Amino acid sequence: MRDLVIFLLVLSSGIVSSQNIQVMVDVQLPFPTEIGQLEDASQAYSATLINSVFTQQNVYMLATLAGDNGVSISIDENYLPPTPLVLDGGESVTLTTQEISELNSTLGADGFIIEGVSDLQLILGSIPEGNYTLCVTVYDYNTRQQIGNGCSIVFPIGNGNIPTIISPYWEEIVMASEIPSFPIIWEYPLNVGYDQSDMKYIVKIIDITANYDWDIEELFNDAGIPVVIEKEVFTVTNYFYNQEADDPELIVGHEYGVRIQAIDQNNILGFDNGKFSEVRRFYYGEMPDVFGDEGDGSTQADETPSDCESRCNPPLIENNNFVAGIDSLESIKIGHFYLLDYQLTENDNKYSGTAKVQLDFLNNVKINVQVKDIKINELGQVFEGTVRAIQDDTGDLAALAQYINFPIADGMIDQGLNYVPEQYSNMLAPYLQYSRNIYAFAASSDIGLPIGFEQSLMGNKFIMGLTDFILTPTGAKAKVAIGAKLSIFDGDNMFMMIADSVCIHPVGFGGDFMIQLQQDLNFPNDNNNAFELVLKGSSGIANSCKIQFNCQGLQSFQLAGELNFPEVSFGHMINRTEMKAKLRLLL
Repeated sequence: MRDLVIFLLVLSSGIVSSQNIQVMVDVQLPFPTEIGQLEDASQAYSATLINSVFTQQNVYMLATLAGDNGVSISIDENYLPPTPLVLDGGESVTLTTQEISELNSTLGADGFIIEGVSDLQLILGSIPEGNYTLCVTVYDYNTRQQIGNGCSIVFPIGNGNIPTIISPYWEEIVMASEIPSFPIIWEYPLNVGYDQSDMKYIVKIIDITANYDWDIEELFNDAGIPVVIEKEVFTVTNYFYNQEADDPELIVGHEYGVRIQAIDQNNILGFDNGKFSEVRRFYYGEMPDVFGDEGDGSTQADETPSDCESRCNPPLIENNNFVAGIDSLESIKIGHFYLLDYQLTENDNKYSGTAKVQLDFLNNVKINVQVKDIKINELGQVFEGTVRAIQDDTGDLAALAQYINFPIADGMIDQGLNYVPEQYSNMLAPYLQYSRNIYAFAASSDIGLPIGFEQSLMGNKFIMGLTDFILTPTGAKAKVAIGAKLSIFDGDNMFMMIADSVCIHPVGFGGDFMIQLQQDLNFPNDNNNAFELVLKGSSGIANSCKIQFNCQGLQSFQLAGELNFPEVSFGHMINRTEMKAKLRLLL
């Protein structure tokens, strides 16, 4: 984290106009891509501060780094270094890496506000790739009033020796038009320099809609994936799609991938990553909703209230007159759900058996359900009893029952957010993502639970799973698994949590509500970083782990906790045997 301190306080470029302090920074590209490289790369940057008045100034600096990838790292506005930087009237000073480190010796990990990526990822890995701007604000040390500020030029952080796509941005929705036309813009590899006379680029676009959950790099190398365009571009770093009206039409709602290949026609320069840029995904016209249209014109979808809260709270059934026999009914409805293909037997005015319920928002899939002791009035409305999803044979997932299933079919249902241990999430995540993915089943199939699907949130993909639900006359509650890839786990393993009591209805999730982690979770780490991660539950700090839902489904996902580091992790930066860093990742 000491490197992060240096990083934020040095990269303050530009000139501050009409204020007391001017700030300039010289940044040499390519800029380091790893946090651990920043201190060693002493020639990559230097900072110069100029006192433009004739009186002595006692100052300190705060900085914010913001990328076009949604990443933002800033020093807490409440931080104050132990001693000021003293600038005599008219004095200018160039600060080295070591001097900045000494000025801010008390700035620890808890002095940063990090958004868009966890500080855990920054500590363990590389700086997220993107185009960054860093703004620095200079304050009077005694009054804490601002006396200068400025922002750097935009500079890239990432692999310097490959093309970097600027437009379209990640998961951009490109506007549809009668004749599709939009710019594809990239930056040249940094080892090429400004002279592009000998450079050739190949722009390739493929349609990934049907294979959205495959490895996108493999899709570009798969001869069976249809290619939209593959065009050569000479000397310039842009291509205007369909500028000559000879490129194929794009399909509204489809997802595409674009990749740039750099070729030095003199075969002098070497490029990383096989000469290829990172693949950029984008949508044409609109982003396809994993939930699809709200129904297919079915009566069930049409009758579901448009009001978000009403979807979760069906009106109380006041008619308790028992139906004489269900053969006379046109339909049976519990809450907002119709029972389909029901096979029921009656005992003392209570009906039990099996049926199906349709989830319009998930490809109109029909879920097999168990009907238990329901009472039905003469209008076909259920006013008592429960209907619960039937589980398909999960084989090796039987050990997961305590996580993915409600403990009982009636009575109280636990509310909260629960962590799925790694040994179980390693089984559950791929099972939901591949074997039980909703698109692995034909539309309107009838199956049991669990079923999986993906949902994007702020450009991040989450694996979600509907693992259990219980329908009653007064509402329906579901267990929902949410998985995300975190760098604390090696390889492709997912960090997974299960949310209880999520409101569900035929056309989606409903209600505006939050579910919190119930208790603190401790994760000792045996790797060389030797940190310990503590995720905070609702019994701990206010910023606890929580999931926010609204009528569109998953609205936000927050991880909050602490990282405990031994002194060896940061050397002389702190004079304590252990350091605690607060982390907060909000998506």
